[in-house]
Amino acid sequence: MAKDRRGKKPSSRQVNLAEKAGAKPSAAKTDGKTRKKGKKRIGKIVAIVVLCLIVVAALVFLIVVGKYVWDTLNDDESDVPEVDLTLFDSTPEAVQDKVAYYLVGVMGADSESKTELLSLVCWDKVENTLDILQVPQDAYLGETGQWDVRYLGNVWNNPKPLDWCETCRRRVQEDEIADSKHTVCGTAITQKAGSAAEQLIDVFNDQYGVPVDDFFLIPQEGFVKLVNLLGGVDVDLEESMTVGDITYEAGVQPLDGEAALAYITNRESGVSGDIDRLVRQRKVYSAILQRLFRSSREELEEDVLGALQQGSTPIRSNSDYEDMINILLGSEEDGTPGMNQVPMSSIRIWVMPGEAATSGGQTFFSVHKSELVTLLNENFLPYTDKVTEETLQITELANSGTADTHPQTFSDFAVEQSQDLTAITTTTAA
Repeated sequence: MAKDRRGKKPSSRQVNLAEKAGAKPSAAKTDGKTRKKGKKRIGKIVAIVVLCLIVVAALVFLIVVGKYVWDTLNDDESDVPEVDLTLFDSTPEAVQDKVAYYLVGVMGADSESKTELLSLVCWDKVENTLDILQVPQDAYLGETGQWDVRYLGNVWNNPKPLDWCETCRRRVQEDEIADSKHTVCGTAITQKAGSAAEQLIDVFNDQYGVPVDDFFLIPQEGFVKLVNLLGGVDVDLEESMTVGDITYEAGVQPLDGEAALAYITNRESGVSGDIDRLVRQRKVYSAILQRLFRSSREELEEDVLGALQQGSTPIRSNSDYEDMINILLGSEEDGTPGMNQVPMSSIRIWVMPGEAATSGGQTFFSVHKSELVTLLNENFLPYTDKVTEETLQITELANSGTADTHPQTFSDFAVEQSQDLTAITTTTAA
């Protein structure tokens, strides 16, 4: 017979469906669902934050890149190196209203080429004169170790690396170095790219003992543009000259930029050939200055210097084109006169005294120290300390006698600049 189970407690395995239907979910199950929902919400928040950061980063990137591109395309001096001239010998403040010194030149055809011309210009504002000293590119710099090269013309394209301290964040002088470390802090010395302008100015400060207030070096393509923007230059050619398919006959000829560049860069071999070229270059100097001097401020701002400096081959300088115009035409702001007030008869020019000499199988232009001292003291240092042979850091390779400095004034050879490129008449080369 079946056993009577009435009055006994239900088995633990039995399920009361009514109770189950009305029972609340257990705490464990409720917490699990809550955690799942919380994780989903946190995941969404994290995803939104990450997305926002990506969007912000992208916007910042676009703004920075856009600003860089805009500045590159519109910066007048994007390719002009700045040099802190306070590190060098510039005109003493007490006489800056009386005299100024500028380094002027044309660069080489490429990064491996010597500069084509370098001249020091001394502007005596009291006497209203300009004195120009032309320096041969083969001038000997000696073996001092101050430069990585021995030819003056190679300094611009071969600046010597600087000894640098990463801890002090500055250039280290030779007497501050011991065992390849900076004696101030013990940091190992590293090398930093040197400044071409700084080291070129050093030559004129230390070798020749003259101050430099600013430099103006123009790339060859920029020189061509400048001459063309001025409407060409009239030059009295000693003999006929062929440039490309055009022959320019001897006598006064209007030259465009390419022809003018060919005229000043063409040289025969050797130091004597370079001296002959320096004398020829004076004619182009004179022509360019005359055309700059006779231009109006508006023309220089909009059509000549302004256009050149905002192009791809500007003059390398610490000055902007407005400063250059003030030097040439005077300042409207303070009423100071410009170089254009100097007559052609008061612009005097010399070649550095010296002669050809050899050292280590190479030929150099050896500067005559005593003659240079006399030339500088009489014509280039009217209001500053005079130099002596002892103060000039020049190594003289040879001195066989008095050198010809080819002294001239611009009035001796200047040609009236009356023609324009539109008036050029030439004979096509056969």
